Amino acid sequence: ATPDGANLVFVAANMDPTAEHGSIVDVPIERLGLAPSEPYAMRELLSDTVYEWRGPRGYVRLVPDQDPAQIFRLER
Repeated sequence: ATPDGANLVFVAANMDPTAEHGSIVDVPIERLGLAPSEPYAMRELLSDTVYEWRGPRGYVRLVPDQDPAQIFRLER
């Protein structure tokens, strides 16, 4: 990853076709120069939805027949 977060992508995938699962996405905010309380945008590329996250971790919910995978790009 570059210091400004360009092209930083995170992927979460549910490999269970019958059940919903959650996942924690770890974001190396210290390497990006982000403070724990500083907000940053995570754009989910499949739905083009933008979420505001803070801190080094985010939770995602993965539903097989709706969102079996999510691909996030960190935007500042």
